[in-house]
Amino acid sequence: TGPGPNFSEAVYIKIGNALRLQQTLGTDPFGLGNATRTVYTPAMPVRKLPQRMGSTFQYNGVAIATAAADDLPPELLRKLPLRPDSLRLKVSVKLLSETDAWGKVLIPGGIFETLREKQTYAYSFQVEIKIGQRRWQNISSSATVKALFPNLTQITYTFWSDESLEPIAVLTMDRSG
Repeated sequence: TGPGPNFSEAVYIKIGNALRLQQTLGTDPFGLGNATRTVYTPAMPVRKLPQRMGSTFQYNGVAIATAAADDLPPELLRKLPLRPDSLRLKVSVKLLSETDAWGKVLIPGGIFETLREKQTYAYSFQVEIKIGQRRWQNISSSATVKALFPNLTQITYTFWSDESLEPIAVLTMDRSG
């Protein structure tokens, strides 16, 4: 999965008819298992109401996470073109959300009338390093960095029902679809 919602704490805000994710504390996007704070600018909508068949919305924003070099695995540091003091990952997030289908979903808890929300996330990565008092330097053009942090697309289907505040089911597609 990409830099998705794998977190233990989250800060949400309500703006108009949307619930938006502002920041998270949880598994870092570097894949180290460390707790990392990630901030979304602007806050990313996770749910817009009312939700109807044919509803759509788009989001373009950035999620930013920073780690000290001491918190990064030596294998990763060896692959970088320079030895940093800190590494910052800026993830450009583009989201297209479409409520594109409806029907019944059968799960162990029962049968539910649902709306299906298809969410297509496109992630592109910018990797920056900081050395001493210098400004952050973008090293994303390095072939090694591109291989470590490739751009990716993720599709998630969320099934919503009027009978529950939580989704009935969430399916995240792998690369095979």
